[in-house]
Amino acid sequence: EKYGFSDLKPRDTPMVAGEQLTKATDDELLDDAEATLFREMLGSIMYLATMTRPDLSYAAGSLAKFMQKPGQKHAEALKRVFRYISGTRGYGITFRSGDPTILVGYSDADWSNAETSKSVSGMVFTLHGAAVSWRAKSQPAVSLSTAEAELMAAARAAQEALYLRHLLRDLGYEQMEPTVIYEDNQACIAMSKNPTQRERCRHIDRRDNFIGDLVEKRQVEMRYMKTGEMAADLMTKGLPRALHQKHTKFILGSAV
Repeated sequence: EKYGFSDLKPRDTPMVAGEQLTKATDDELLDDAEATLFREMLGSIMYLATMTRPDLSYAAGSLAKFMQKPGQKHAEALKRVFRYISGTRGYGITFRSGDPTILVGYSDADWSNAETSKSVSGMVFTLHGAAVSWRAKSQPAVSLSTAEAELMAAARAAQEALYLRHLLRDLGYEQMEPTVIYEDNQACIAMSKNPTQRERCRHIDRRDNFIGDLVEKRQVEMRYMKTGEMAADLMTKGLPRALHQKHTKFILGSAV
């Protein structure tokens, strides 16, 4: 209502499937007043994406890259996010009280942005049937392969799993079994499990092999999941309507 989108036609997804935003040319840049409004509106989206709406994470992160110099195409993309929110105002996270308190993770990466050559990491962790931790973030270094991008994403997910395991232990819900992290890349799983495989990837930063140590210590277990079932896909790219709704429903823990 504040920004005048409540009466506009809602959108089914926050971003066009497969869309990758790029820098605006000088003649596309918004003027100072428009740029200030863009930042204010984007701040509202980022608050939602951080607090209760993981389905907005990828869109918020993609637009945040252009906060300093937003262009007309970024403003249009932001309006689409608001239209999506207009049609999904009732969305929120719903937990199931009867489920066991077992932490489960999902990790994914979208390899190599066309403009920056950097991949996007995405992760989601669930408890009691809904998300308790999620993140969508560009990777700090360029990956040389899909498997390497997935390994970097999985390493970040493993770090988050370790933190959440410690937190749950302090709260009285110690995880007695390794925390399962689902991954849709078989080569990444092989590198995390097999020290010999990891020797072939010495160029990868040491922290990205951190996951292998957690696997060996049975704090984390990597398991394969088909790409079409991978909930963390929602964190790494714009998805078609059916997939977006499927993963959103799973992550939020309720029918939407």
